[in-house]
Amino acid sequence: MRFPNQRLAQLFTLLRNETLPQDELAQRLSVSTRTVRDITALNTLLAQYGAQFILNRGSGYQLKIDNPTSFRALEETAPKAQRAAYRPDRITFLLVRFLTSAFSIKLEDLADEWFVSRATLQNDMVEVRERFQRYQLTLETRPRHGMKLFGSEVSIRAC
Repeated sequence: MRFPNQRLAQLFTLLRNETLPQDELAQRLSVSTRTVRDITALNTLLAQYGAQFILNRGSGYQLKIDNPTSFRALEETAPKAQRAAYRPDRITFLLVRFLTSAFSIKLEDLADEWFVSRATLQNDMVEVRERFQRYQLTLETRPRHGMKLFGSEVSIRAC
């Protein structure tokens, strides 16, 4: 499932497998308890899949699945988030993303998608650039457009 914003995706990820009180959710997401009430927006998205997050007094928010078949279909058809938690994984994902993309890529977009900081990705880009240089490939950066890979087709295929 594609979420309209990063906070909803984080809420879903946190609450999917465990019950958490509102205070702890707010602390984990570094937001106010009022912001955690975005769960109503999340419930609106999940309603069509037969699921919702309910608040149990004393224990916290918990996933309630009313229609297991529909929810299972959601899990099977939803694109799996490529969350690159470790540096080697992120570098591999970055290499593949640049090699296969015909368009410019913004680090901010990748940072949001992978839930890492832009600074973390910039550190990873040092190694990505070094690997591309071995194949005479260059990454050009254009303000407000992102980065794009340039080089010969033979070099791109060899990389």
